[in-house]
Amino acid sequence: MKDFAAIDFETANGKRTSVCSVGVVVVRGGEVTDSFYSLIRPRPNFYSRFTTAIHGLTYDDTAEAPDFETVWKQIAPRIEGLPLVVIEALACGCKAVVTDLPGIRPWISANIPAAPVWFVEPPRMESVDEPVADDLPAFEQRLAKALDTAAAAPAPSAANFTGIERVTWAGLAEKLIA
Repeated sequence: MKDFAAIDFETANGKRTSVCSVGVVVVRGGEVTDSFYSLIRPRPNFYSRFTTAIHGLTYDDTAEAPDFETVWKQIAPRIEGLPLVVIEALACGCKAVVTDLPGIRPWISANIPAAPVWFVEPPRMESVDEPVADDLPAFEQRLAKALDTAAAAPAPSAANFTGIERVTWAGLAEKLIA
């Protein structure tokens, strides 16, 4: 897969609607062709100490920022028709396609057993960050097939995410504060 978009959201607090920033990278033909970043005024507009400690954003940073709908209008044309790689997809109630690295499948099975996840066998690696070049075409085919399967699957329900509250950032924060 040589064309896709990657999106990363930061949130202000434990509410899924509290998106306070977004970053987007668009890849076409295997090359980064576009990137976008924006602060967003979250709903509700308050920050937890925990999330601020993670990303450094505060109320003052986003008090005058545009709302999500305004920012999304700038993002949508950039990513139209592209498969998405969404970080923290499960925490946002989305389907996820993930590389089947050691430990990921057992962790998801133990913590969110009904999660809508499709696993893709990774390519062999030359080093920590360099895949075996000959393995990439087959990996891209496996990834494309998993993305197609996930896209065709029915939308997940709340039942798919039973237990996720324990493993989200908000859940972790509650454990640390308690």
